[in-house]
Order: sequence, then structure tokens, then C-alpha cells
Amino acid sequence: MRVKMLKFITLFAVGGTEKQFLYLTKELDRSRFDIRVGCLARKGDFLRDIEAMNLPISEYSISSLFSYGSLRRQWTLAQDIRRDGIQLVHAYGFYPNLFSIPAARFAGHCVTVASVRDTGAFSNRKKIKTVTQKMACQLADCVIANSGAVRDWLVSLGVGPDHIRVIPNGMLLPPRAVSRRDFPIRRQLGIDPSTALNAVV
Repeated sequence: MRVKMLKFITLFAVGGTEKQFLYLTKELDRSRFDIRVGCLARKGDFLRDIEAMNLPISEYSISSLFSYGSLRRQWTLAQDIRRDGIQLVHAYGFYPNLFSIPAARFAGHCVTVASVRDTGAFSNRKKIKTVTQKMACQLADCVIANSGAVRDWLVSLGVGPDHIRVIPNGMLLPPRAVSRRDFPIRRQLGIDPSTALNAVV
């Protein structure tokens, strides 16, 4: 039986978090995971890539995270999680953490994962964002940090170290090209044709 997973992101703009979201969503084993996508805004350059995966995409648009309208949309998300039998919610970044983790906890019977990918250094309204990020992380069953520095920052906020897992950013490798060309440099330097070479310019 496949695990029903909701992956939640702010939007599909070009950025580091969005690229990681795209890579991971594309590479998840569909025989093990029944994947759905949630977002706060259904727009951005990577949207076409996500749509090409033929995954259900739900938008929960809000004008402000700290508003009555946001609470209503969180209630809608909680109902959708219950209705669809979602078992795992994985949020990517500050706004998705604060929006989807509480909703998933309210829905019940759902494992929650928050992803933190920076130390909040570039946030405006830094103090309120730091406090609310900490609250979302403490609500989550697990927090994924993309570096040791982010992990240390979260620990300094009061998030338990045993609650955090560090998973560095990844990259999608292109299929390995098979080349049968005979490069003269191999003969000149006496390098076996079957030996792999790395060149630095």
C-alpha cells in the first residue's frame, strides 16, 4: 500500500528550495508514494515541470500568513488532509512550515516534516519569524535542515537536536554519456582508454 504524501511549498519560482522540491518530487518512487502537491500560490517557472508529473496540485492562497483568512485556509487544508487520508506532510520553507504543519497536526493521524533551509538572516520582521519558525518546528514530528549551520541555528532557538536531521542539498545528475572517441591526449600521456578522466580548467 502506497504512503499518501502531501508536499507543500510556497510557489514554483526559480530558487534553491524550489529546485530541491522539484528534484525530490520527481525522483520519489511512485510505487511507494502516492504524491500530492500543495502550495500558497500556483505560479512560477517550475510549475510546468510539476504539472508534467501529472500530480494533483491544490492551491491555498492567502493575503497574509498572520490573518483570519489564513486560519480559514488552514482549516480547509486540514479538512482536505483528512478527506484524502494523507499520511505524511512535508513542508518546504518558512511559510509552508507555518501554514501546513499546524493544519496537518489538527487533521490528526499524519506525520509532519518541516524543512528549514536558511538561518533566517535575510528575513524581514526577523524576531516574529524566528519565534514562529521555532513553533512550527516544535510541532513537526521531524525537522530537516540542509546544513550543519542551519541545524545549529535551530538548536540555538530551542529546537531539540534529536528532532533534527541534516540532509544536504542534492542535484540531479544527467544520464552518463558513453563516449567511444579516441582522444589523442590519452596516447600522448599513456593513459589507458578505459580510465575515467576528470579535467579542471
